[in-house]
Amino acid sequence: GVVIHNENRFIFAEKDKSKNLKWHELKTIHKKEDSNSDYIFEMFEESDGTSRLFDFIPMLIDMRANDAVYVIDEVDRSLHPMLTLKLLEM
Repeated sequence: GVVIHNENRFIFAEKDKSKNLKWHELKTIHKKEDSNSDYIFEMFEESDGTSRLFDFIPMLIDMRANDAVYVIDEVDRSLHPMLTLKLLEM
């Protein structure tokens, strides 16, 4: 698959078993504490840290399959320090 994103949307494109192209728009779900309903967020509504984490997803997937070295400028930009540490440990 391929991830396409800009400031407003994250889209994942892939071919299904019949070789038809399928598009999926990524949204996030936030649970309401006092209710059974949820908030659905568009990606532009997410924090900088959450958006930054999604930037790393293609790299993390590739790291599971391949032995590679990645150079990331400002790896800690907008990320929680514990999340940055976990990414570096991976």
